[in-house]
Amino acid sequence: MRSKSGKVFHGGPRWVGKGIAGLLVAAVVCLAPAAALAGEEAGHKEAAPARLIAPMGIVTFTFVAATFLTGWFMPKKRKLLFKWHRVLAIIALACALLHGGLVIFLD
Repeated sequence: MRSKSGKVFHGGPRWVGKGIAGLLVAAVVCLAPAAALAGEEAGHKEAAPARLIAPMGIVTFTFVAATFLTGWFMPKKRKLLFKWHRVLAIIALACALLHGGLVIFLD
C-alpha cells in the first residue's frame, strides 16, 4: 500500500503497538491489586504478597500463551510477529520468575 507521497506502508501506525503493550501492562497492574482486595474482603489472613501467587500464575500463563500464538502464526506475518514474539517472551519470562519467586519464598 502506498501513501499520497509514494512511501510504502508496512503495517499499521507505530503507536498501535505501543497502545497494545500499554493495555497489557494496565491489565497486569489492575489485576494484582484486585486480587489482593478480594482476598481481604473474603477474610483471608495471609500476607498480601502471598495472595498474588494465583493472579501472577494467570498472568504468566496468558503471556506464555500469547508468545506461543505469535510463534504459531509467524509464517504469515514474520516481520511484525517476530518483534511481538520476542517482547512477549521477555515479559513472560519476567512474570514466570516473579511467580516462581513468590511460590518458593512465600508458600
